[in-house]
Amino acid sequence: MTSTNPLQTEQVRNKVLYSEVDVQHNGYLEALGKVTKLAKSILNSGLQSYEAQENVQFGIEHVQELEQNASLKFMEYQSSLDVKKLAQENWEQSNHETIDTMETNMPSMISDLRSAHESLQERIERVRVLYDSVTKVNTEAENLLEGNTSLTATLSEWEEELGAPLTDKLIKKGYLREAGTSGGEQRYRAYDNFTKGPKELKHMNQSIKEDISRLTNELGSYKEKWLQDAEIFTRITSVLKEELIKRDMNVDIDMEEEEEEDEEEEEEDDEEEEGHEQEQEEEIEEEEDENDDEEQEEDYDENLHDDEPVEEGINEDNPVRDTISHNEPVADEGMTEDAGVINDIENR
Repeated sequence: MTSTNPLQTEQVRNKVLYSEVDVQHNGYLEALGKVTKLAKSILNSGLQSYEAQENVQFGIEHVQELEQNASLKFMEYQSSLDVKKLAQENWEQSNHETIDTMETNMPSMISDLRSAHESLQERIERVRVLYDSVTKVNTEAENLLEGNTSLTATLSEWEEELGAPLTDKLIKKGYLREAGTSGGEQRYRAYDNFTKGPKELKHMNQSIKEDISRLTNELGSYKEKWLQDAEIFTRITSVLKEELIKRDMNVDIDMEEEEEEDEEEEEEDDEEEEGHEQEQEEEIEEEEDENDDEEQEEDYDENLHDDEPVEEGINEDNPVRDTISHNEPVADEGMTEDAGVINDIENR
């Protein structure tokens, strides 16, 4: 026998407290109880105590009153039983009709229930398959967060999802590798580090492109400045060589040109061997050296012009040449100073 739970116990208690009370039955039993009590008092010679308890006067009238009350209660009780009997019969008839209706409609209802059952079974199976798929996806996502993947598929499946050109490219790059065969067809597995998402990789790619573009622009600007400074320095050097030739100084110009060519070749070799950052540093240093040389040469030209006297009839196109032709001693005196400046320039 199974024990009832607290909820069932509470329901039984409420039913007992608030169920329908059989008034007619209780009234009939009460009338019989009064008659039985009076008979017992008479038999036990306790009629006086009975009169005192019930507060009545025993006599024919009291007996008739009890008789009428008992008859009335009996009729009420009998009527109540007839009503209950009819209610029971009606309930049984209704149940029989319900059962007959169910038996009549049962074949069609059974077929509907079976179809509903099969539909529910199919849906449950689909939900199970979906649950398995979600579980696999979650497992794969967890593996991707760790940088590994167990994603494998046949070559035809990869080509269907990604396209043949992209699939071939991924195989050549090593992102897709052979992972056995299945049904006579080669399977490929994806290998890559998936710890970084597409957005982060795009941001990194964009940053690298911006850095490359910025460094390219800076390199172009430095190169342009260096070429301009080199051109100016070449012009100054050519002017100085012409002046030295005109002053009949024994300078081995050919040797200087060879040394300059050797230096340029060495600088080009150094620029090819060194990295991008070293190139920028060298270009900045060369720019500073060239600016210093230019300032020294400009100071030198100013000193030349300051030391030489100005005479009438000086050629405007080449004032130094006319000055030297008219003032040869001055050129001889400044020769030592010019040679020292040239040696400093060559050393630089």
